[in-house]
Amino acid sequence: MRSLRTISIDVGGTFTDILSVDEKGVIQSFKLPTVPPSAFASTLNSSLGQISNQDELLYSTTVTLNSLLTGALPHIGLIVTAGFRDILETARLPGSAGMAPSSRLPRRLVSLEWVREIQARLEATGAERIGIDRSEIEAFAHEYEAANIGVVAVSLLHSYLDPAHEQAVAAIFAAVAPGIKVVLSSTVLPELREYERTLATALNSCLIPALEEHLDSLMPNSNKSTSQIWLMQSNGGLSSAESLTHQPLATALSGPGAAVVGMRWLGEKSGFENFITLDVGGTSTDVALITNGAYALTTAGSVAGFPLKTAMLDVLSIGAGGGSIAHEGPDRRWHVGPESAGARPGPACYGHGGELPTLTDAQLVLGRIPDALLGGSVPLDR
Repeated sequence: MRSLRTISIDVGGTFTDILSVDEKGVIQSFKLPTVPPSAFASTLNSSLGQISNQDELLYSTTVTLNSLLTGALPHIGLIVTAGFRDILETARLPGSAGMAPSSRLPRRLVSLEWVREIQARLEATGAERIGIDRSEIEAFAHEYEAANIGVVAVSLLHSYLDPAHEQAVAAIFAAVAPGIKVVLSSTVLPELREYERTLATALNSCLIPALEEHLDSLMPNSNKSTSQIWLMQSNGGLSSAESLTHQPLATALSGPGAAVVGMRWLGEKSGFENFITLDVGGTSTDVALITNGAYALTTAGSVAGFPLKTAMLDVLSIGAGGGSIAHEGPDRRWHVGPESAGARPGPACYGHGGELPTLTDAQLVLGRIPDALLGGSVPLDR
């Protein structure tokens, strides 16, 4: 009879790392090219065998972070209070106008053609001024359904005081267009400040399909439900995947966060209390500071240029990893990322057909990395 195992899986943009420890302390480790979700279950099967319901499954991923860094986001809908159609466009414009290019507004998440305004409105006290018009919501639901939009964000004025209007919108969608997922700002970020709340809701809505696809890819292999999988969050803690399926933004720093937590432990074991962590992945490079043996948390961080008010490790992530593609821009300067060569073909030096230059190729040519990685198991073609 096989021993029960604790299995940790870290899915990056280029490689997937797997560590399995059974009851007897036997350790198995695997480093595999990251594959599309459709092939993920078979990849796990070939490495680990069947995962039982008794096995503990810990999961961290950069799928949401990489989606933000590369801009690979789906079209979504957004419902706001009348007069707030341009909230994501104007953002904090008066405060950032005239500042350096690095302070420019983040890229558009929702096309204006798919933003809809409803007349229902709450007072600043939370009291209802105008009630919900069901026919108005039904029309929007049919419109989104006809356009094959699968996720709709709802961010109504003052909903953090009373979520009733947002909940009514979700209930109408569930009755009229049950195939559309509805994400409410009163659930995602029930706090003051309309722009940050709307942005967080839109980001969650954009990331739901990518995270669900990855979690679903585990199910056929493991016979588990998402409530039995523990997912690393951006704040360094673990939560059941089921509780995070509608709040994927909480996993934006899942992979980088796991690395920081691990490096803090490694620093402690090595006798260091103050150090800088540097985690170079396939798509991103992540930096954090450990002070007096502890990592810092923030609720005023940013990811891929988007300001976030959710609790997260204080990690700086930039779209420049080992697989990030270099190109000459219109300004005649060289730029790196955010596009990535991925796992297949990967950097040119991997010999899988890649032809575009990446950071890994540059490091190899400059002599900064050896001619083979992982003890010679990954030869590099200089």
